[in-house]
Amino acid sequence: MSPLLQCSYDLRNQHSMEQVFREYYPKIRGRMQRVVNDADLAEDLAAQTFMQMLEYRDRFIPQSPVSSWIYTIATNVLRDNLRQQSRHQKREQQWWYEVQPAIPNPEKLYIGEELRQKMRSYLAEHAFESIHKTMELRFLEEQTYAEIAQRQQIPRGTVMSRIHRGRKKLQQHRAALEELR
Repeated sequence: MSPLLQCSYDLRNQHSMEQVFREYYPKIRGRMQRVVNDADLAEDLAAQTFMQMLEYRDRFIPQSPVSSWIYTIATNVLRDNLRQQSRHQKREQQWWYEVQPAIPNPEKLYIGEELRQKMRSYLAEHAFESIHKTMELRFLEEQTYAEIAQRQQIPRGTVMSRIHRGRKKLQQHRAALEELR
């Protein structure tokens, strides 16, 4: 058994800390590099692990293995880094979407308008008036279920069931058209 894993190991002793560093730093750095796939970041995370180990060495329980304690600290440092990166990426994505102007694509506008006209005409011919009106409000005027319910003075569940039935009718119509092709 390594002397570093013995129960009498004292992390308050400078010589002992140096031994721990020599034995575990390469292992921790290698583990970090395998996870983050970046040598510089792995070096920083390993250094941060040992800085935290020094900071919290008074919390170490001498009867427990040093390796478990160090790997737990390393895991927590890694988790913190991944959380921080995730937050940073979200902020970058939000910034990108906020900066991008909403420029409509003329082709999509034309196709969208064509589909709207087809949907309107089919629903007008084949759906009940109530379903037709609810579908128009939802998909052509882009209103929420709550807005539709309030406007038509019906329960929200009724709005949802009408939209469900309307969608089924449109799917059946689309399937029939595809069979004819």
